[in-house]
Amino acid sequence: MRSGEALLVRGRVDDGEKGRVVLAEDIRLLEQALTESSGRPRNGGAAPEPNACRIRVAPGENASAALAIVRQLCEAHPDACRCSSISCWTPRKWSFGRAACPSTAVRSSSPRARRRSAPARSAWTMPDALDFEQPLVEIENRIAALQTDEQGPRTREEIAKLEERLARLRQKTYSSLTAWQRTQLARHPKRPHTRDYFKLLFEDFVELHGDRVFGDDAAVVAGLAQFEGQGVVVVGHQKGRDTREKIARNFGMPHPEGYRKALRLMHMAQKFHKPVITFVDTPGAYPGLGAEERGQAEAIARNLREMAGLRTPILAVVTGEGGSGGALAIGMGNRVLMLEYAIYSVISPEGCAAILWGDAARPPKPPSRCASQRPISSSSA
Repeated sequence: MRSGEALLVRGRVDDGEKGRVVLAEDIRLLEQALTESSGRPRNGGAAPEPNACRIRVAPGENASAALAIVRQLCEAHPDACRCSSISCWTPRKWSFGRAACPSTAVRSSSPRARRRSAPARSAWTMPDALDFEQPLVEIENRIAALQTDEQGPRTREEIAKLEERLARLRQKTYSSLTAWQRTQLARHPKRPHTRDYFKLLFEDFVELHGDRVFGDDAAVVAGLAQFEGQGVVVVGHQKGRDTREKIARNFGMPHPEGYRKALRLMHMAQKFHKPVITFVDTPGAYPGLGAEERGQAEAIARNLREMAGLRTPILAVVTGEGGSGGALAIGMGNRVLMLEYAIYSVISPEGCAAILWGDAARPPKPPSRCASQRPISSSSA
């Protein structure tokens, strides 16, 4: 649009990591918006006077403030605004109530009306529930639906029975998992990642970047922190949450510069007599052409040799998936711990299926057959 034209922007302000931005949902010329809104009759009333403009105001918004802004725009741009009068209106589907404008609608605040808008469900597992977790999710949704209704004695009794049944079913389900199901749990998208543990366990975390040779690798997060008053060096794999972060962090598969960055910080820990804590959660080292050209195997082998002789304590924790040498490159330590349902294997099930059967993308049989070859888990360690 040409500069100097009056615009009507509808949207919201979002405070993200990169600062405050305006997310515009609709941008139109002020003249066009006022022309389209003119001539709309009042609810149950007669047609408005000629050139009368009516502005649609969303329920719950401040109608007076919206009208004041539009009037200021009209005063600043008299050529674009030809309205003889300006008022506000709202759609008929909202219930009407008293507001700054007589015809401003207010959304119903009845709890019962809100309950009927969507079926109640257990939000924490529904989007990412695994196939064997579906019976658990169904019971959780039934409990959530009952909890949204008015709770009488019979309702509370039914909720108690369902919660008891849910506890028994959960115990039965997770005590008889197959190797492939444990692998799925280790990769669960809602499982805590390295940065989550950093926020929960440490204070004053300062991230350090770069290997001083090639560059920085976002798949490996490392830095300095305080743990119960003790200065420590922390290193870990980071997979990412959403699609953009997963791509930026290469799905937790490090390049050689990631392992060299980790080794650089371990040498720093040895120099200043600080213990090292590593968090392992990766399907393996990245096998791409660029990573191999920059010495992926050499970087892993060097880490194993240097960590074996490092003169400072190393605590390694397998938090999720520990795959092959990519995990071992920061997983060697004086103590190695594993969280529940974490796995530690010489190769990922998909990689094993690709080698043995030439097909890594045909679940569940080839990957599950490889997973059943007893990788190390928290229950077998």
